[in-house]
Amino acid sequence: MSSPRTLLSLLSGLVLSVVPALAQTSVLPSSLPNTWSLQRPDATHATSQIVSVTGQPFSSAIRVGTLQRPANTYNIQLNVPTAVAVSSNDVLQATFYLRRISPTNGDAFTTFICERAGPLYEKSAARTFNEGSGDWQRFRHAFAAATNYSAGQAQVNFPLGFDPQVIEIGGVALTNYFNTVALTNLASNVAGCAKYWAPSAHTLMKASRSLAL
Repeated sequence: MSSPRTLLSLLSGLVLSVVPALAQTSVLPSSLPNTWSLQRPDATHATSQIVSVTGQPFSSAIRVGTLQRPANTYNIQLNVPTAVAVSSNDVLQATFYLRRISPTNGDAFTTFICERAGPLYEKSAARTFNEGSGDWQRFRHAFAAATNYSAGQAQVNFPLGFDPQVIEIGGVALTNYFNTVALTNLASNVAGCAKYWAPSAHTLMKASRSLAL
């Protein structure tokens, strides 16, 4: 007669054999951070460089210095096209790490954007985040694709046209879970994790459906 422990082991194996793993795929190219494109009016507005990282799940990151604030936050931004197709209503989760270098007595800001790579630039996600500790902080943002995108037809941007600052961005990933998981299961913090007051627009932008860990 089988022992309770043996029966439990058999049942666990049976459950694992009939419950498939969540279908998921990486949406961004594996060559990041080396293939980030820094879009800027000119070299007097922003600089960028790849830096080494220790003690994190990634070994390098991109450091961007905003030297002067442009008319729009997107006038200075990091950009990369998607590597695979995405279908309307696919459930996606972005994961990335931020570290503020300067200002030393304040926060550094960026916005995560996923959108069509051309007119009309339909956005699936646009949320602003801040980091003020000077240490690496992980952020997550879950959202549903607004429309169909073929490979390269969508893009991820990190606008950086805020007041002068230096920020590092690393460990950027965008995972497509298709319809295997509910959006609400990937975004448990609806209170928002970042706020920024933009004097030119007098608009308070809050990060919602986002998770900072």
